Amino acid sequence: MPSFLKKTLGFAFYGYAVFQILAFRVPAGVPVHPALMNSLFTGSGQAHIRPGAEFEAFRKYLPRRGTVSFLMDEPLDSQKLSTETWLSAQAFLAPLVLNPEPGEDAAILYCTSHAIADARMAQSGYRLAAVIADGKGMAVKK
Repeated sequence: MPSFLKKTLGFAFYGYAVFQILAFRVPAGVPVHPALMNSLFTGSGQAHIRPGAEFEAFRKYLPRRGTVSFLMDEPLDSQKLSTETWLSAQAFLAPLVLNPEPGEDAAILYCTSHAIADARMAQSGYRLAAVIADGKGMAVKK
């Protein structure tokens, strides 16, 4: 193959490769908001909400270790969305163990309203010990 043809084919091949790179290039990364980037690099955590963080208010009423019951609107069912709430609470409050059954001396009450919370406490034999929000609080066995 003549040298001229080799150079022409090489130029065409590499020229086409450069054209493809320039014409169809993908951005180096997804653009990030400066506040999020600053939060990431400073470790302030303002841009990230830890799963289960809504259970932080319960910590001052709970023992560091042990087991407490976890009462929701309805008893825990592995087929319902409530399982995700229970799992995020368990992960956030670990090493404390959350029992989905109302058998422990203390219970986290996590219901959507005060009326439902009262009904669940009456059904499971608890009384309200501390109110955290509407339908949410700490309960103890009667």
